[in-house]
Amino acid sequence: MKELLEERRPGTGNAELAKELQVSEATIRHYLEDRWTSVDRGILERFADLVKCEIGEIFETHPSPFWEAFSEPGSSCHYFRGRHRAQSGVPGMYLDDQALRLVSELIKDCAPHTNVYYGQAETPEQFLTHAEDNMVVVGSPKSSLTSEYALCRIFDVETFCPDAASPPPFQFVWHPAMKVGKSSFGRMATQSDSRCGIWLRDEGVLVTADYIPNLQEFTDKRIKDGRDCAVVVVMNHRTQSGKVRKLVVLSGLTKVGTEAAAQRLVSDFRELEPRNNESYVWGVVEAIFQKEKGRENQKIVHTDWRYRSEGRMPIGFKPTPIQKRGGLRRRATDSGLVSRK
Repeated sequence: MKELLEERRPGTGNAELAKELQVSEATIRHYLEDRWTSVDRGILERFADLVKCEIGEIFETHPSPFWEAFSEPGSSCHYFRGRHRAQSGVPGMYLDDQALRLVSELIKDCAPHTNVYYGQAETPEQFLTHAEDNMVVVGSPKSSLTSEYALCRIFDVETFCPDAASPPPFQFVWHPAMKVGKSSFGRMATQSDSRCGIWLRDEGVLVTADYIPNLQEFTDKRIKDGRDCAVVVVMNHRTQSGKVRKLVVLSGLTKVGTEAAAQRLVSDFRELEPRNNESYVWGVVEAIFQKEKGRENQKIVHTDWRYRSEGRMPIGFKPTPIQKRGGLRRRATDSGLVSRK
């Protein structure tokens, strides 16, 4: 639309165009900047009349630039994940299996020629050895050293330094009962409050998540409106050979948040592609989950963005927690029902 306007009605400003099409200037900006989510038939018809074009001249389709980093035949993608270990020291089960399955299916559908490798990076050197390839990091710094290395690289922050002079735009706030090492992207909640979640520095707000440290208490509860949250980060970077590669981080406070982050990546990857020379896009996802009494497994019933920077359609911070589909919900802080994983 912008090209047609410049070609056939040069000099037409947004205010004039809005008057001609009988819409607001904000709507005009969404159309011309390719930030629309749906189109109005009446607007398109009036625009076509204005610039004397056919409707077919307004639309074109092309592959999402998100997958350009995977475009080479035989391209590689490395999955890095954290491992949960039982207190006895015996390796425990992976808690990110569902999140990783969602990402695997997405890459298989959109970049089927990509070779996928699974691993862990315990040192910065191990992490950097894979920097020539695409990378997907699943889990928070609580469970994954790779997540710490990836987030610090993206936001140019010193590793394992929670009191850095140039702090990151967000931090995980972990429950005092969680066993967590030092991280630039995390700190412990105070004993007097014990609220955990994701702290947004510029907004000065904690996106809260629910947590019960006692497994038996958690298992015995029926949870109708549990809350968790996660950070999604997508970065494009140039390798030493000059090629553009993608680094994706899906980092939930617990496994529910990480799965919710994977869901939003699958549904919204087009909006997560950095634009206009941006290095990265990041955002905070909130999830609502339910759990039956006597069970440990949670079921996510709804996810949405609380904030998203840059990209095709950035989302300003939403001060109100997301609504559950199908009706009103209770506030998470009022429910007293929380997740331990």
